Amino acid sequence: RAQTLGSEPPRYLGVIVILGRAACTHPLAHRKVFQTLGGETRFYAMPFVEGVTMWQLSFAVALEEANALREAGQLALLAEARRRCGAWHDPIPQILQDSMPGDVSGYPAFDRPPPDPSALASARQLNDQVVLLGDASHPMSPFRGQGAN
Repeated sequence: RAQTLGSEPPRYLGVIVILGRAACTHPLAHRKVFQTLGGETRFYAMPFVEGVTMWQLSFAVALEEANALREAGQLALLAEARRRCGAWHDPIPQILQDSMPGDVSGYPAFDRPPPDPSALASARQLNDQVVLLGDASHPMSPFRGQGAN
């Protein structure tokens, strides 16, 4: 991608993503995906392995705050998830309560601008072979490759 399209720096999407997992047998999460939205906060859950749900929380926050929360570590990330969603509908509070700090991570989300088609056309005119696969070919945000990207 960098050789053909250049290496523009990624752009911050204005959200942090916090990920975790926990044992969960609630019918809403059993072998199912569910998503709950509340203002600028999104909670997404999907099966990880039998009886375990992987969850993802994303919410709008300034980059400085996102970096500070990431740097504060797993306990702080989990505490923030519980603070934001601990009173939401079942099974979200229980999933967050049962999540272990060692299974939690978080990061500010970035993406890149879409490729300029003229850049690919100019590479073809130079008889260069260009193949872009996966995330290199489009600007979709890196929400852990959960099927959409």
